[in-house]
Amino acid sequence: MKYFIPGLIANRFTRIMGCWMVVAIIFSACKRVTVEANDNPQGYADSQVVGTWKITEILSDKAYDWDGNGTKEKDVLATYDDCEKNMLYQFIQDKTGVYQLNCNTTKNGTWLILNTLYLVWTPEGNAQRNEKISNMTSNQFYTSRTMQIVLGETITITSKWERQ
Repeated sequence: MKYFIPGLIANRFTRIMGCWMVVAIIFSACKRVTVEANDNPQGYADSQVVGTWKITEILSDKAYDWDGNGTKEKDVLATYDDCEKNMLYQFIQDKTGVYQLNCNTTKNGTWLILNTLYLVWTPEGNAQRNEKISNMTSNQFYTSRTMQIVLGETITITSKWERQ
């Protein structure tokens, strides 16, 4: 046993265990980050709205006599005459806007994105419009708002906006 050195086995064991502990610490320190897909609204930025938009569709979730002709309909835009359908909205980066409300009326105004989910726009001299944004792409988006009609019944109006 002239080749036996006391403590050699313990020394090698300590080094090997030390290496394994370092490796274990390195791998346990790596935290895996996962992102879950969900349907929760993620929000929208001002830069996504800046530009010129035209409303090409206005639908109601319930039929109502929108034009007073005795017939209930859900397609609100279909009840507009050609002049009323000529709506064009320009949202400028400095939070001002130019709103062509029909072929005869263009107004300046303001706008903002509220809580990353709502488009709030106000033509001068008119009531503020607060609409929830959904399904936005670079070329179109939808907004919805609720309104009360006769006897307090609530209707949801959805508008489709297309970039011009």
